[in-house]
Amino acid sequence: MADDDENDNDLFDLDLDEEEDLDEDEDKDEDKDDDDDDDDEEEDIEDLYYEKDKYATDMIVKIVPPDKRRTSDRISLFEFVNVVGTRAEQISNGDEFYVPIGNLTSAMEIAEEEIRMRRCPIIVERKLATVGFIQYCEMWTVNEMILPEV
Repeated sequence: MADDDENDNDLFDLDLDEEEDLDEDEDKDEDKDDDDDDDDEEEDIEDLYYEKDKYATDMIVKIVPPDKRRTSDRISLFEFVNVVGTRAEQISNGDEFYVPIGNLTSAMEIAEEEIRMRRCPIIVERKLATVGFIQYCEMWTVNEMILPEV
């Protein structure tokens, strides 16, 4: 037992000279780190510009004029559901509606009624080909499209 107590005391006895030496070594390391930080910041800034140039895609979007559209004027079921959901979200967030409410209770019902009465303000974007950095797309208003029979 006595040996254990002596070992414990040795753990807590520190030589003050060693502490001063440690402080001096830390100061030297900090001075080196300060110089390295400036170099690292310059390298980081250079890396950022490189990454920006590397991943920058200046995509040009060209909209096909209405008289030269190639896709069907029939709205797909996917597009219809997407438009109804988007419009219902807008209505539930407080956007004005363009049809008389009557006995319609939910935002989904109001959105569907707007589409059926051709008063929906949403535009469907159909992406076509991408040539280089040019993206061609067609813009259709929901009001001019043939609706699915749901």
